[in-house]
Amino acid sequence: MNWHILHIVIGLVAFILFVILQAVFINGLKLSFEKGDVLEWWPSLVKRVIANEYLRKPFYSCVKCMASLYGAATFWPCVIYLFGYKPVEIPVFIADVVILSWLNIFIYKRA
Repeated sequence: MNWHILHIVIGLVAFILFVILQAVFINGLKLSFEKGDVLEWWPSLVKRVIANEYLRKPFYSCVKCMASLYGAATFWPCVIYLFGYKPVEIPVFIADVVILSWLNIFIYKRA
């Protein structure tokens, strides 16, 4: 077997597992922002700081929108720590956010 193909397959499997972990993390955050949970104070804090409703969505209210903010907060530290910054990571990040927003909706509707 060609070693380059094996590296690509391993990289894709690692990327898929990473996106799944991100989606579980974001959906867990979304559930923890509800009344009576650990982070129930977060939505009221964001409402006081950010007046526009659409700008508040990525912080706590929309799992599809949360993919951009929390996806970046989980993607970039991991990638820069493991690989350093290279411009090739920008399209990978865009793919990560697109896949993550779809997967977040899929998981949230099933839970």
